[in-house]
Amino acid sequence: MPTSPTRQQRTLAARIPRRRRSGPRGPAALLFLVLPCLLTACSPPAEREENLLSIARWEDRRLAPPDSLARLIHAPDAHVRQAAVRAAGLIGRDDILPDLIDALNDRSGTVREEAAFALGLLGNFQAMSPLAREAAGPRRGLRLAALQALALLPHDGTVFSEPALHGEPREAVLAWNGLRDRAQAMDPEQLAATIRSGLARHEPEVLWRVLRCAERAPDSSLVAAIAPLALSENAQVRVHACRALARQSGPEALAAVLRSCEEDREFPAHEEMRVRVAQLRALGALFPAAPGPAEGEEQEAVAARAATQLLRGSQHPDPHVVRTALEAMTRATGELELPPEAAQRESLLPVWRIRLVRAARGRLEDSSAAVRAAAIGAVCALRGTGAESVWRTALADSNTLVREAAVAAAAAQATTRNAFFSVHAFFRQAGGRNRAAAATALHALWERRERIAAGDSNLGRDIAANVLADLVAAVADTDFTVAATAAPLLGDLAVDAAREALLTTWARDYGEGTSDVRLAVLEGMTRAFADSGEAADAGLRGHAGAVLESAFDAADLRLRLAAHDVARETGLLPERLIPTTASLRATLPAFRRDPQQPPVTLPFPAPRVRFFTERGTFDIELDAAAAPNTVASFLALAHSGFYNGLTFHRVVPDFVVQGGDPRGDGWGGPGYTIRSEFSRRPYERGTVGIAHSGKDTGGSQFFVAVSPQPHLNGRYTVFGEVVRGLEVVDRIQPGDRFHLEILQ
Repeated sequence: MPTSPTRQQRTLAARIPRRRRSGPRGPAALLFLVLPCLLTACSPPAEREENLLSIARWEDRRLAPPDSLARLIHAPDAHVRQAAVRAAGLIGRDDILPDLIDALNDRSGTVREEAAFALGLLGNFQAMSPLAREAAGPRRGLRLAALQALALLPHDGTVFSEPALHGEPREAVLAWNGLRDRAQAMDPEQLAATIRSGLARHEPEVLWRVLRCAERAPDSSLVAAIAPLALSENAQVRVHACRALARQSGPEALAAVLRSCEEDREFPAHEEMRVRVAQLRALGALFPAAPGPAEGEEQEAVAARAATQLLRGSQHPDPHVVRTALEAMTRATGELELPPEAAQRESLLPVWRIRLVRAARGRLEDSSAAVRAAAIGAVCALRGTGAESVWRTALADSNTLVREAAVAAAAAQATTRNAFFSVHAFFRQAGGRNRAAAATALHALWERRERIAAGDSNLGRDIAANVLADLVAAVADTDFTVAATAAPLLGDLAVDAAREALLTTWARDYGEGTSDVRLAVLEGMTRAFADSGEAADAGLRGHAGAVLESAFDAADLRLRLAAHDVARETGLLPERLIPTTASLRATLPAFRRDPQQPPVTLPFPAPRVRFFTERGTFDIELDAAAAPNTVASFLALAHSGFYNGLTFHRVVPDFVVQGGDPRGDGWGGPGYTIRSEFSRRPYERGTVGIAHSGKDTGGSQFFVAVSPQPHLNGRYTVFGEVVRGLEVVDRIQPGDRFHLEILQ
């Protein structure tokens, strides 16, 4: 077995093989040795190593001594300057903003580009002007880095318009990436006009990013320009055209998606799956509503065409496509009214709906749990209360995903007393992930209580009373995942009993889950106290103010910033008692590294890792240059056997495959958190990143992007890439187990 990396961690200099070699002697030799350092402004190896290790430790602690980074940003050694500007961005050192801006003119192009990225990470509006200037400047490398950095800053997006429409392809790619992230802040008419002009570009790598922006800008005037792209020969363009159409409305958008579905075109297997998934999701979003008296026949014909494509998807050989088709059936028909008699007599349904019911029933025994779960939702949405036996049977299933689907389906039918009390009883007896899912279902019922009460007033009263009691019980659950799920939901009830339960939860210790619960409590407080005025008890408002003041002193920056927002939105504290976000950041204590973690390390040569799964094997090449401490932690866990036998608990078709959670529900970790090591490396197909719930909250959970995901760039740590077996990753299903082998 290879030596543990916790013993192997050495400096980069110590790992570089050294060889004896002959060379000039005397004065010529001295010039030979000194000249390279004069040309590159380097430091002696020992001094460089000392400086790099100091920067690495400060970066890990998220705290540096006063003036330390500012001094090293101007060091003679370009390697040191690069590390210093990177650390300043990751730590969040607003006080040395002028030094970072100066570094945009560093004599090293690499340092200049790293400085631009660091300014983006800072998120300070004062960096906007110098970055915008460099984005239009003459130095191409810095121009690209500035565009990438601008995507991380808050602004109205107009700075991207010129390079998006007229820049060379690489500039346009970065500009459209940034424009998509800033779309909500841009004037809608200006954004639509920019998108319309962008759709005239011919480069596929630019065009699909224009379509990503259209996803964020629903505008029926764009449909005519997007529709032809849903027939593109380029799979990536076709995928994003369907996604963009899904966000529009009206029969024209649906007609364009149907034409895309009905035009068969040959694509490689992975691309064909992506196209089908995008088309089916669009159909689920655009499915025709219940027809009116004058348009019934025409709309029924369109529904039949759409149903044919959903049926086709449910029979596809790829489980991802099947699952998506079933989920689209649920979304498309879940809100359509059914006559009560149809619960007992299936022949009262239209033919297209009967065909879908039978297709979904045929998947209830599928070998994939994710497909079975989707089939439960589809059958229950299509048949309404006539499918009660389906969710009742599934509530007792041994698979967690299937039980979650069953409780959601039961909640959707809770206009009946049997369904409501089945959800209520399931909540009382379930635990962990299923209890959290039941709490969510109960909250959905509470939101529909008035509509339910219109048909059965006694049931409406039962829901109001029991849901409050159940969510109060959930927020007091010893499992932090249940408490964290319930807290925001409880806030929606906006009654003093709910407020009191929320505030009481703040003081509980949930170990490694405490921050997650407290973040959820703060979210619940916003809902419970916003606009409450005198409705909330004065004593509870005082208690809530004390909770916020304690959150301002938390070691977790997320809690500090969330408390700041809650205080502003609710008026629970006077303005003079609300610190600024800058002050909250400046007074944050240094991070204390958990002794379970490997020691801080510099970049080192990392081995490859082989994953053995139920679908085959794939290899990951680790990037210990971009994320040395993330890689060191991953290797230490792998050497210890931590990952062996864990599952891929989250699989989202055409997005990510995620694993590494010992709980298997997305909430678990190794018992410590690792510092984020954001870099300029983009998320392409096969990129491996660290999952987190906010900066510096990663742990053992990792994900593989199965398609390009530009919105993750600079926001999630990249620490590797799948270099063999990506087709195996494409086949992974939720719940598949794996183990690792570190290759020499």
